[in-house]
Amino acid sequence: MSWIRTLVTTCLLSCALLSAAVVSAAPKDSKAQKALKEAMEDDYLLTNFDDAEAKLRGALETCGASGCSKSVKSKLYVGLGIVLAGGKKDKAGGTDAFKEALKLDSNATPDPDYVTSEVKAAFEAAKKGGGSSGSSGSPGGDSGSGGSKPANSEDSPITLNELSEQKVNTPVPVYVGVEDDSVKVASVTVTYIPVGSSSSKKLELEKSGRGFRGNIPCASVAKKGSLKFWVTAKDKGGKVVGSLGSDSDPYTTAIKSDVDGKPPSWPGFAPPEACAGTSEDGGGDNGESGATRRQCTEDKDCPGDEKCANFECLKKPTEGGDSGSEPEGGDTGSDDDGPSSDRLNWIRITFAPDFAMISGESICGFQDAYADGGPSVANDATYVCIKNPTSENPSRYLGQATAGQGNNVNFGFGVATMRILASYDRVVWKGLSLGARLGFVFNGTYEDFASFIPFHGEGRITYTIGSEPWSGKQVVRPWFFVGGGFAQVDASVNVDVLEDGEACGAENPGDTTSACSIESADGVLEPRIQTLRAVKQAGLGFAGGGAGISFVPADLFEINLGLKFSVTFPFVMPVLSPEAGIGFGF
Repeated sequence: MSWIRTLVTTCLLSCALLSAAVVSAAPKDSKAQKALKEAMEDDYLLTNFDDAEAKLRGALETCGASGCSKSVKSKLYVGLGIVLAGGKKDKAGGTDAFKEALKLDSNATPDPDYVTSEVKAAFEAAKKGGGSSGSSGSPGGDSGSGGSKPANSEDSPITLNELSEQKVNTPVPVYVGVEDDSVKVASVTVTYIPVGSSSSKKLELEKSGRGFRGNIPCASVAKKGSLKFWVTAKDKGGKVVGSLGSDSDPYTTAIKSDVDGKPPSWPGFAPPEACAGTSEDGGGDNGESGATRRQCTEDKDCPGDEKCANFECLKKPTEGGDSGSEPEGGDTGSDDDGPSSDRLNWIRITFAPDFAMISGESICGFQDAYADGGPSVANDATYVCIKNPTSENPSRYLGQATAGQGNNVNFGFGVATMRILASYDRVVWKGLSLGARLGFVFNGTYEDFASFIPFHGEGRITYTIGSEPWSGKQVVRPWFFVGGGFAQVDASVNVDVLEDGEACGAENPGDTTSACSIESADGVLEPRIQTLRAVKQAGLGFAGGGAGISFVPADLFEINLGLKFSVTFPFVMPVLSPEAGIGFGF
């Protein structure tokens, strides 16, 4: 029977090994491995280094704290190190990525096919403990020189961007990601202790995509030292569903005169600018006369006359080699009240033609044009009909048209009045703004016998879509609005009329060539057939709404395109008005 026991033992051991293999494969490993393959074999070899870095960082974010096995995460960091050190020539970033890889797998090593002198140097530095301070954004472990992370950072359902160090007098950009779809986070609070203080403050982060973000303000990091903080995430009911650190085991961010590697930032954004002025312990000019010394990752993060060098904005050298002496004016940072670069006041100039929807039957003339006492009952009081409209002496039609013969306008759009408008809008809350418009209206009917008021007055409530629509970072701003006010709309169309032969005294009323023998109220014999210009006059009030989009090539200038639909009253007419204009913010 010993062979039976041997067989049973073998089966049990095989099942155990198979189960262990299945368990060891984390749920997001396959997706991460696919991203690694695409980043290295496609993007990296085609020198698309930015795309390769983005895919690898995205895969690491997807893995989160526990979504991938350590071996797979280690391979992702190795790939990231190769891209940063070998492709983007960022030795510090590459070293940090390799350090994270070695923490997860001490046997990790770069693929020999990708090893260059830069990759080799960064990997050797990682093995010796060099690099910046963990700029690769690992969710756990020692963050490097100056900063530290709490013990619970590995097993939390929320993650934090890399914040091991920040430059003095510069906002600390906090981004908390929610990687576990089963955890429903409604709010995230950062509790922090400013440098040199013993009391704590709270910062409520704002929702941004799948995460939350905010800035610890300059006033809390105005001098060198250690910033301490911890993060708490709650659901709609106020229950804590995730945390990073605590008051007894907080995160620490080293606040330094200069950061060693890439400055911290929200994902997809440039690092924040230094606040205006010079801090107590650094952050001033430092020998670069007139330079803003904003933190940066590339030249486009800097003003036009500066370049990004060692993650700082410094003056571009002139032809004579001088770095310049004129400072870049204006506030370059933010304070406790939020970003000072937001432009909350807007002056706009807009051109808006009107296209009116018009129709009608028996619109011109009077029902009693030839009666004693003159005409008094108009066919349609909202229309003014004009004879000889292109002549030097146009006049109002006071005749009597034959019922059922022409004198109709089929439903359709007619070109109407046009407007030049000046407006002022004030942002009152996030994307919500209140505004007023005043303008001049032309292309109306100015004849003595027709009343036209060439004035436009309007109030508007507008909502602009976007997380930071006024900061200058959002190049395209969609918006929609409702409004109303005072305006007149005139729309004209040509109509043919047949003078009533019996009323005008024609000898043979049924013959259109038989002329009238009785003068109309303006003292003329009306032609039996004539073409009139019928002007629909509507207003003087209106209400409506619409939508549009603004293109923002510079944070203080915008180009606007929109479409408004409105209805006039008490004389009702639907109006469609495309709008085009420009705006200036301050």
